[in-house]
Amino acid sequence: MKLRFTLLALLFAVGGTVLLAQDTGLSAIKYLQKEYRGLGLSPEDVSELAVTDDYPSPSGVRHVYVNQTHNGILIQNAQAILHFRGDDLVYRTSKLIPDVHNKVSGTAPALSAQTAVTTAANLLSSSFGTPTPAGNEGATSLFNWDEVSRRAIRSRLMYVPTETGELVLTWRVAIDHTQSADYWMIFLDATTGKEVKRHNLTLYCNFGPAKAAPHRHNGSCTTSQQPALPVHEQMLEAVIADGATYNVFPFGEESPIHGDREILVDPADTIASPFGWHDTNGQPGPEFTITRGNNVWTYPDRDADNSPDAETNDGGADLIFNDFFAPEQGADTLLPAALTQNFYMSNMVHDWVFMAGFDEAAGNFQRNNYTDEGEDRDFVLAEAQDGSGTNNANFATPPDGQNPRMQMFLWETDDPSVFNINFPENLAGTRNTGLAGFGPVIGSVPVSGQLAIGTDGSADPELGCEDITSDVAGKVALIRRGECFFEQKVFNAQAAGAIAVVICNPENTIIGMAEAEDPALFDVTIPSVLITENDCAPLRVAINQGDSIAVTFQSLAPPPIVGDFDNGVVAHEIGHGISNRLVGGPNNTSCLFNDEQMGEGWSDFFALASSPKTLLDNPDGSEPRGIGNYSTRRTVDGTGIRRQRYSTDFSVNDYTYDYVIWNGTAPHPLGEIWATTIWDLYWAMVDEYGFDDDLIHGTGGNNLAVQLVVEGMKYTACQPGLVDGRDGILAADEIEFGGANQCLIWEVFARRGIGFSATQGNTNDRTDNTQAFDIDPACSKAVVLEKTTDTPTINPGEGVTYTLRATNYKEVDATGVTITDIIPAGMTLDENSIRGTDDYTIDGNTVTFQVGDIKADDSETIIYSVSTDPDLASTRYYFDGAEDGDDDWDLISLEGNFLWEIADTTPFAGDFAWYIVNVGSVQDQALATFDPLPVTGDNPMLRFFTQYETEAGWDGGIVEVSTDNNTWVKVDDKFLRGAYRGNISPDGSAALQNVGSFWGDSQGYREILVDLSEFAGQDIYVRWRFVSDAAVSGRGWWVDNIELLDGYNYQSMATLSSAEGDVAMADVPENGVLVESADVTNTIDPELGQTEVNVFPNPAEQFVNVSLRAERAGTATVQLLSVDGRMLHREVMSLVDGRAQTTINTANLPAGVYIVQVTGQRQVSTTKLTVK
Repeated sequence: MKLRFTLLALLFAVGGTVLLAQDTGLSAIKYLQKEYRGLGLSPEDVSELAVTDDYPSPSGVRHVYVNQTHNGILIQNAQAILHFRGDDLVYRTSKLIPDVHNKVSGTAPALSAQTAVTTAANLLSSSFGTPTPAGNEGATSLFNWDEVSRRAIRSRLMYVPTETGELVLTWRVAIDHTQSADYWMIFLDATTGKEVKRHNLTLYCNFGPAKAAPHRHNGSCTTSQQPALPVHEQMLEAVIADGATYNVFPFGEESPIHGDREILVDPADTIASPFGWHDTNGQPGPEFTITRGNNVWTYPDRDADNSPDAETNDGGADLIFNDFFAPEQGADTLLPAALTQNFYMSNMVHDWVFMAGFDEAAGNFQRNNYTDEGEDRDFVLAEAQDGSGTNNANFATPPDGQNPRMQMFLWETDDPSVFNINFPENLAGTRNTGLAGFGPVIGSVPVSGQLAIGTDGSADPELGCEDITSDVAGKVALIRRGECFFEQKVFNAQAAGAIAVVICNPENTIIGMAEAEDPALFDVTIPSVLITENDCAPLRVAINQGDSIAVTFQSLAPPPIVGDFDNGVVAHEIGHGISNRLVGGPNNTSCLFNDEQMGEGWSDFFALASSPKTLLDNPDGSEPRGIGNYSTRRTVDGTGIRRQRYSTDFSVNDYTYDYVIWNGTAPHPLGEIWATTIWDLYWAMVDEYGFDDDLIHGTGGNNLAVQLVVEGMKYTACQPGLVDGRDGILAADEIEFGGANQCLIWEVFARRGIGFSATQGNTNDRTDNTQAFDIDPACSKAVVLEKTTDTPTINPGEGVTYTLRATNYKEVDATGVTITDIIPAGMTLDENSIRGTDDYTIDGNTVTFQVGDIKADDSETIIYSVSTDPDLASTRYYFDGAEDGDDDWDLISLEGNFLWEIADTTPFAGDFAWYIVNVGSVQDQALATFDPLPVTGDNPMLRFFTQYETEAGWDGGIVEVSTDNNTWVKVDDKFLRGAYRGNISPDGSAALQNVGSFWGDSQGYREILVDLSEFAGQDIYVRWRFVSDAAVSGRGWWVDNIELLDGYNYQSMATLSSAEGDVAMADVPENGVLVESADVTNTIDPELGQTEVNVFPNPAEQFVNVSLRAERAGTATVQLLSVDGRMLHREVMSLVDGRAQTTINTANLPAGVYIVQVTGQRQVSTTKLTVK
């Protein structure tokens, strides 16, 4: 098994080393410094390592997080994570960076920490005052600056990897910005002061369009001023119940539309919150009677200053929170119940995930860590009915020991008719409007007045970009869009006394009005809307005629939904805190800013898993689940805020790994794919182990699934992709549950395309993954046979080496194993080459190997070589290498104006290749054979080499065949070797729908063979068709060395049997071994005439000779190429008297297969060269 073998290898590697459990951090460093070669590192790369986190899971496994440093300075996210059970290392991941010494840029800063703080602050907004030094925490300098940050600004030197691989010395400045909910980490070049990048620790979930921009007030978080509380050395044996009573929508129900309120007494978990939810000192009795305690402090922040408003909800000495709730009531009326609901749900999520593994040691959120594990004083600051926006929620997660902050907003219904013309009658009625992202929300209280044209003293006065000079005092100003910010126009009208503003859009579209780049310049306090010029023109005419026009600004929408009652959204937001603290360790909350990270997916999973029975009493996972249906005023079965509802049923949710590419760059669509997969896992575990109604302490499959997901994050590498996340869950199952669910997990992930052969690529590029639907072969529980060769293509007479590998995935030994293989006609077995067994028999062309016994989880390998008949070869009856112009080709534009061309950019062979550029416009271009080509022979095939780099998932190329040059047949089911990358997005071009195509990045040239037997005896046309949309561009598509062959290939089936009755069969993938056409090495060239090429010795070690003999004198080009088309050597040879020879040094080449290519006026020879 892939994972099991990894774990066993790790255990074997450290089996002789005593790892001191009492100092696992030191053990981890020693292991990395000993095993650096296996990580692709040098001794210098691991000479400076620092442990950033070291904590245990409830099972006793310790998780040690080790970071690279250089000259004592941390390298961001250059992290290895090692997991120990007792003295044994059981698993590791590594994102350590090789060759650090040569990649670092700068060793000492030119800027001071204080200058960096000032520079970073001014990048966010114009800042007044100066930062005041407030001491140090290790390598971090602290500064107080109340006008800029609610908590101490933290500045630390850190090396940051760039896209080019350079490690830039930066100041990392962390600012909890006073003017927004943002908590920024800004990285400044420590030499130049230029911004390198920035991360926002506040994650906005963008559930819907916001209707109000943040109000800006200065304020600081008062909780940071509280003194530290004592921490217990161990958990008290006695559990103190506080008798608290809450009237709430219970944990397990998603929202008010999913279930009813219940009165719950003492819901706090006795293990996770042993002194109740209102305790902070670990002594009997609550410290608070409001919605505040050890895990969370829920308070209103309707004025958006990130500090508690005056209102509280006090349960009194008896802690009774029985507050009024009814649908469609105003936010003010529901505030007490909202505070209670938010406090209750936040605490329930705390207790739930505590029992699943997100406990104090793992970096959870608590004021007092009763077990003395982890950092305390970091309870959640939950801001209910937050006034900084609408239709959204967010969560900011600083490192362990610092308070996270959750903001829950009101949800308002879009009301396009907030602007009404009351008089005159011929103009009366509502108009569709665009709303402003600044100023007050247009609410139920009307603002009415007379409409007046606002003008300034400029050459274009109706723009209102300068001081308004017309009489708009006490009136509604009519201003035209253009030249300056919307907010500036409204502010100018406000300064002239206007009570509201209508902005006319000459483009006749309805758009939202964004705030200015520096909103602090304009303190807008009056409402404004945008309408089309078509709606404005009659108003302007009437005003100029002296008519009076009365208008009203008023929203008749129902009261906003209070998001605090949406338990699913609360669980989602806290889920961000969980994933940010667990992936990469509690003290590194910067691991989830890469392109393929799954933070949104984990959060949706927590929303779903916290309310699994909210729709049905007996769910099975197939029922469609939306997210945020309550907040968005949908029904319980609504789609919610995601593109597809969550379900194990593919007819409801058909997400697979390729949707990562198709769904774009936003984090939420990618998160949906991850959440879909682990939600499938949840129900697969329920199918296996049943469902337990006790979501916190139960032992059902649902409980185990949540534990797997939580523990899996601890085993997931920093800056992960979906494959990393899969491997983290597999590791958690192997280590925490003894591998009981390995194959179940593989089946779940394979179903969504994250199977055994799936590739992740660069986790900072979500377009380079490849999906696969296979499972770990270990799950077959059988004896498996593989047959491979050292080369897929040979010249006539060249040798081939075969490898037969038998693996026993059963739990018992396989005995009496025999492998029988057939030597194809034209091949001769070299008995002296047989390796792996001495016990074999030969009967004609059949060889039988007696393998004997294969132990469970073990394998046996047999290797043998054959020679081939030099007279057996493929027959080429058409060739084009793009070297002879385009006379034989039709360049067809089905749509667009960028045609195929012959280009000298990266040809596979020779000097040219066919090429089509991938532009950012709609194109449908074909390269077609001008004349029909006959399909002859017993094994007809089309062969070509292709390279492509296109907009991934959207722009692609296909191959089509026609017998009449009119009706074209796709060949996606006829590939013998190579294949299309896959299907494009369902929203992509119609011409590429329901068929594979070449798209994305091929990473060099690939050989393609297409079976033409269906067209045997007919004449065909062939075309290469490229289709692109109007969006993103790419480099393009190359096609070279197009051939029609009567192919000759060697292929045979090997068969395995055992005494227990096991039977397995295997042949060489992708059509076996293809023999090149015989005339490749002996060709008539237009310049050189009959030409013979000899490459020797082959195989080569230190050097290889290339000898040419031609009829006439001339020149020829010799190239040594890698199998993926990279040129390693090139020289032009002068054939004096038609003869020449050169020697190529191969001593420094890695062992493998290469290509020696000789070209005169046309290609003369292509020879496979083996380097030992």
